[in-house]
Amino acid sequence: MTGALRGITTGAVDTVTKPVQGLFDLVEGTASAMKELAGPSTGSGRRLAATGRVRPPRLCRNLYHLLPPYCPKLADAQMEMMRINGYSTKERLLDVEICLEQFKGDGIIRQYVLISTRQCYVCQQVNGEPSNVISRIPYKYLKTVARRLAEKVMRAKHEYDHSKRTLTGQDCDSG
Repeated sequence: MTGALRGITTGAVDTVTKPVQGLFDLVEGTASAMKELAGPSTGSGRRLAATGRVRPPRLCRNLYHLLPPYCPKLADAQMEMMRINGYSTKERLLDVEICLEQFKGDGIIRQYVLISTRQCYVCQQVNGEPSNVISRIPYKYLKTVARRLAEKVMRAKHEYDHSKRTLTGQDCDSG
């Protein structure tokens, strides 16, 4: 009989004390969270995520609709693309192609093409400054522009290769 009486009293006491203990745990957790938020921004209690980005966000989808590995060049190009189009989310960067890197004195001139979901941007950047858009080429014109450019480049390369194989007058006289 004493065992039954002890079990009933323990059960009755626990029905009151266990929920109260849970309520105290809730209040303690809430108070700790409020203390952390209201505290100074520096210190061991603050999380690193609140201090800022370590690197720019990566490109979310490439030309093949896949998630590419992180690439600083693409991340910087994506930030440049956002700056150019006024931080609009209607146009996304798909890829970047660097066409020219030229060192002049202590500076560098870089020309590249940003390939977006709406058009291509031909950009020029001097000494790491924000780039200037040289040309915007909508896709409806890009095919004919690319075809003409490819034909001219192939013709110029053919002329260059031909000039390397052809003997000049000086080469004949010295032989």
